[in-house]
Amino acid sequence: DIRWPFEDWWLANRLLKNGYKIVNLEDVLVNVRGGQDFIKRRHGFKYAKNEVQNLYAMYMEGLLSIFNFLSNVLIRITVRLIPIQMTTRIYSIIRNKR
Repeated sequence: DIRWPFEDWWLANRLLKNGYKIVNLEDVLVNVRGGQDFIKRRHGFKYAKNEVQNLYAMYMEGLLSIFNFLSNVLIRITVRLIPIQMTTRIYSIIRNKR
């Protein structure tokens, strides 16, 4: 199933499509630090391909606009295919801005 491991995306998009409002909580309920194994599992051509297939399926179902689809594909493919050391650095910068 191409939806794995993107179940959260599908759930959130289905809720939005059906008129529900989704908001982020201010409280941190789970504080996850994935490390190198986390990045390795979410890196490479196979993962990028699966991610694009999911985004395309969501676009075809009307869950994403063409702009959201294309911008997500561009950003996500870049992050999935650059060297892991660069991905680690990007995640580190993002995490420190919070």
